[in-house]
Amino acid sequence: MKEQGPSNASTDTKAGNEKGTTGNQLPTIYLQERTTNMSANFDTLTNVKADLEGEILDVDVLDADLDPNHVLPRNREWRVRVKWQIKGLCAPGLGGDWQIRVNLESMGKGFEGTVKQENVPVNSVAPALTLNYDKTVALPRPDSFADFIAGTYKLVIIITHTNTGGGVTKRTRMAGFYEGYLLEFTDFDV
Repeated sequence: MKEQGPSNASTDTKAGNEKGTTGNQLPTIYLQERTTNMSANFDTLTNVKADLEGEILDVDVLDADLDPNHVLPRNREWRVRVKWQIKGLCAPGLGGDWQIRVNLESMGKGFEGTVKQENVPVNSVAPALTLNYDKTVALPRPDSFADFIAGTYKLVIIITHTNTGGGVTKRTRMAGFYEGYLLEFTDFDV
């Protein structure tokens, strides 16, 4: 979507392209386009890209030995590493916390739901126009969940934002979504 607004308007006259007006000529006003768009996987408080934009950059699944893996034993702990970025003119003014939720969806019978949620303070990185976050979430043994059976599961990561003011914590309209890897949880230790 594109907006036009007078925020960066300039004037020009026909006589010599000089700025301003001369005599009784009216100035020509040129409006600069303001590009708006929404990230493919992150909604922010505004759709104006220069103001605030977010993106989940990378997600890695790590086995108990911290090796990248998509086949995991259901009787061992595992981890998910999430990297995301928030940038724009409003980024340095953000406060509050990010919530990372790691979810599994069974492909057939089995467990479906949130495996774990962790908070990451917004100020865990220095204020800047570009904020880069990197969080590894340690996850419990999958067989510790009711209804969990060995099989194929889809990994879903959701990052939301809360802000606290006046003693009240409220969820904002910012959220990032990642729907990705298929994981195979096995009955044996690999």
